[in-house]
Amino acid sequence: MDGITIKRRIPIDSLHLHKGLRKHILRKIKVLTKDECSSDHGYILEVLDLKDIISSVVAPGTLENIFVVTFTAKVIKPEPGNIVEGVVWKVCEDGVFVLVADKFKVMVSEDEFDDLGYTKHPDGYEKDGAVIQVGSVVDVEIQHVRYECSKKQFSTIGTLTEQSKDNRE
Repeated sequence: MDGITIKRRIPIDSLHLHKGLRKHILRKIKVLTKDECSSDHGYILEVLDLKDIISSVVAPGTLENIFVVTFTAKVIKPEPGNIVEGVVWKVCEDGVFVLVADKFKVMVSEDEFDDLGYTKHPDGYEKDGAVIQVGSVVDVEIQHVRYECSKKQFSTIGTLTEQSKDNRE
């Protein structure tokens, strides 16, 4: 999870043009970016601070005050090679789905478990008495990523890491 600087245009109502403007802009950024995902920076987890107000203009026609600002945000972006920790949220015939940071899911194929000597268990996959099932915490390495523009989310496929292969609970 990285902290990055993001540039954005933020509309502000005229009644907020006073000495509390910076605080209001920060609150507005937090509201506008809640649950946001883009192909550029991934998922915004948290807005940390307002760095700079670059410019402001009054939009012709609407007379809306538009501020161009930069802010710092904590983000997570799935990229091939990244190792992430997540919680198994679904077990199915084809493998398991791991939820990462409550933002995106990584599919781990059933073939991955077969290759590691896991056997099917009624609730998941078992090896040497340890079961990977709904609620298990695992580390996965992201192998393939695709950004789905229409859904504004990432579709990811991964494999278990060595730590998870050792039956980490």
